[in-house]
Amino acid sequence: MVNGLRSQYSGGSDANPSIPPKKKVRFSLAKQGILNLLALLKVRYSSPEAKRQLVILFSLISDPKLQPSDEIRSLLGEIDDASVSIVDIKGVGFSSDIRASSRYGGGYSKFNKPIVNVEPPPALGDEFRVAKIAPSLNITTRVLRIIVTDCGEGYTTIPSVQVVQEGVKTPCEACPIMGRNGAIDSIIILNPGFGYGGNGMESTPPQVLISAPPKRYGKKKKVIKRRNRVATAVAELEYCITGLTVIDGGNGYVLSEPPKVLISRPQEDPDWYISPIAKKSWTMIDDDAITAEVVKMESKNIVYDKGVTLEMQKRLTFDPSVLFPSTLRPAVKTLENNMKVYYLQNLPPLPSYLFLPSSQYRAFDPLFGAICNKPVTKSARSLTPGEYSRLALSGAVCTVLVRTALNPLELVKTKIQLKNDVELMDYTLQRQRVATIEIETAEGKNLVKVNASSTNIGTIEVIKSLIESRGFLSLFQSADITFLASVVFGSFGFGATELFRRSFSLVFFPEDSENQQEGQEIFLLFAAAAASIITSAAAAPFETLRVRSMGYAEPRSLSYVFSDFVVSLGVQLDYYE
Repeated sequence: MVNGLRSQYSGGSDANPSIPPKKKVRFSLAKQGILNLLALLKVRYSSPEAKRQLVILFSLISDPKLQPSDEIRSLLGEIDDASVSIVDIKGVGFSSDIRASSRYGGGYSKFNKPIVNVEPPPALGDEFRVAKIAPSLNITTRVLRIIVTDCGEGYTTIPSVQVVQEGVKTPCEACPIMGRNGAIDSIIILNPGFGYGGNGMESTPPQVLISAPPKRYGKKKKVIKRRNRVATAVAELEYCITGLTVIDGGNGYVLSEPPKVLISRPQEDPDWYISPIAKKSWTMIDDDAITAEVVKMESKNIVYDKGVTLEMQKRLTFDPSVLFPSTLRPAVKTLENNMKVYYLQNLPPLPSYLFLPSSQYRAFDPLFGAICNKPVTKSARSLTPGEYSRLALSGAVCTVLVRTALNPLELVKTKIQLKNDVELMDYTLQRQRVATIEIETAEGKNLVKVNASSTNIGTIEVIKSLIESRGFLSLFQSADITFLASVVFGSFGFGATELFRRSFSLVFFPEDSENQQEGQEIFLLFAAAAASIITSAAAAPFETLRVRSMGYAEPRSLSYVFSDFVVSLGVQLDYYE
């Protein structure tokens, strides 16, 4: 199995390009076949030890288009059952003089915290949990935004905005935006300032003071009465990510492949944000600067081998059926198209060009040996006409060999039973008449001649007489008719048995079920019985001719025996009429 998986689906036909493949393998069908095989093996072998062997087995498929890398990773997750322990945040470089803090861990408010998404475990099943990670935030003492709670009324000029709080090092600068109706639509922050709110999450927001609308005087310096209302606003302080805390490490992760951690960015950049520009190339810096990395994972105490050792290679070369040790762990490699492929370290690679020792081989693996052109199909529920023909041919060949070897016994048995070969019977009796039996008694030796006319003729005596009188080849009388009868008997017997066995299985169990394996013996018995009936009916005429041919004193050809049989059959019919 290992041999076929590694070469048949890993460019095995390219190992010797001088022999073109008879049929191109469709990648979609080949990949689906591999997935089906893996699914069946996972159901049958569910222990951790067996899962490790499955990971090693399917890691031998070197073609990334055919290797079930996702399924291998899922099995590794079930085997390791690792959990996240420590997560380190990367790309956070906030300082007081950087206006791009929203791209480096800042830009969050007290009511808009970041969401940390952790990649789910590759292991399948309800018992495997996704890790939960919470962000740790700290105030940057900057003003993130100012939200207008009351637009006010009666403004004719731009009012002044002050963000007031004790202990401020750099005051915040803000500019209101007025509408046509004398109200404040919004407030833009020009400088976020520094030193607001204190330290920690439970900070006190500063107070936003907006000047009142100006009074309007008439010609006599009298105040014109109108509706004036002072606008109000609140300030939100900026918070920055300072770390990540693992609340639940989850389980079902691969120990050597930590999960990806994604941190949601702020919904929008603050007004005072300035895009960073690289000084040398004057190009925009990547916006996705905030990253997180799992730096430690915990799992059971599992010791893994680094790769295939020379001792393993020698052992597998001597006996390809030997399993790799379960402690062997495949390594993973990421390709340019972000596809992952698993491989066994230090395993000899498949050569691009290799001389095949025989045309019967499709490929040659340096570790496991040669791969045949035709894979063996075991317990298939349907076969092609060509496969049935080969089964019938193999049955015919076996039957011909067996019945040809037993032909002398069949011939002698027939002649003894019929007793119509007078010449052979007289010769055998003559040999027995001259035989003497020496009886040794206590008084001396007495020679007694025995007349063999009344004794039974044995098989050995007939065989000896037949060889002495007519030669050794006379033992194979009617071998031509025996050959035809054996071909019919063997081909129908083998082919029909396999056909009926699969036909009964499809009729009574059209779909895969647990009872199918239990009923294989019953299917085989019924199939053999049906095949025997059909075979006996088909071979009966040839068996009749074979027995009739053995009854002649001299060997006769098939045409003579057939003609004589037809003539005798006609005479019998005339007699009964």
